[in-house]
Amino acid sequence: MSGHPRSGRPLRKLYFVVFAFIQKKCMTLSAIVSIRIKKELKEGARRLGIDLRKLLEESLAKEMERKEKEAFERAVGGALEAMKGVDPEEFAEAIKEWRRKR
Repeated sequence: MSGHPRSGRPLRKLYFVVFAFIQKKCMTLSAIVSIRIKKELKEGARRLGIDLRKLLEESLAKEMERKEKEAFERAVGGALEAMKGVDPEEFAEAIKEWRRKR
């Protein structure tokens, strides 16, 4: 470090930015989950070379996608139901008016 009082500040700031980035990445990469399954299932999975972690992650991702799709479809269905009887021309005019006000 040189004798200038501010010479270490940029490096210190860079260190904290990099540290924060790494810490955030490490904290969001994975989580520990503890579950109980039948002993014979665990032994069978090990015997057959089934990666339980990978299987759980893939199954959970598929289930989450399915649930999110269901929620989206319910929301769209509700919106369509709420719009029954609304004149398309009036709706288009209301949107245009809303855009003009923004």
